[in-house]
This record gives sequence, C-alpha cells and structure tokens, in this order.
Amino acid sequence: KQLQMAARFQQVMRLRWRGMPAAQIAAALGLADQAHLSRSVRQASGMTMTALRGTDAGPVAQAFRKATGGAQFFA
Repeated sequence: KQLQMAARFQQVMRLRWRGMPAAQIAAALGLADQAHLSRSVRQASGMTMTALRGTDAGPVAQAFRKATGGAQFFA
C-alpha cells in the first residue's frame, strides 16, 4: 500500500509540474474528486497541495523521501 501511495504521489507531482489542474489530476488518476487527491497527497507527504505548488525539487524530494522511507525522487 505504501508503494502504491508513493507511486501515486510521484505521478501527482509530475502532472502538477506540467501545469495540470488538481481536478484533472484527480480524474486522470482515477480518484473520486479533488478532495480525495488532496487527502492522498497530504497523507503521502505531510504537505498540502498548495504547499507543494510552485516548490522546487528540495521540498518535493524531502516529501517523497518521507513518503517512501528514503527513496530518491526522479522527475
């Protein structure tokens, strides 16, 4: 389950960096709605979607390592 969460989080970040709105990301990943996406991101990273928006690799990489127990983040 944690691996699935980490993979989903990485997909979210890739789509977010490409400029896709959160509602479209949720639909693309098969989530119920934007709120479900927000809860999933917060659970995986400890950060809100707003906090992640516009961040550089530093905070994102830290959140990804936290979600995966130390894995490296590759965009």
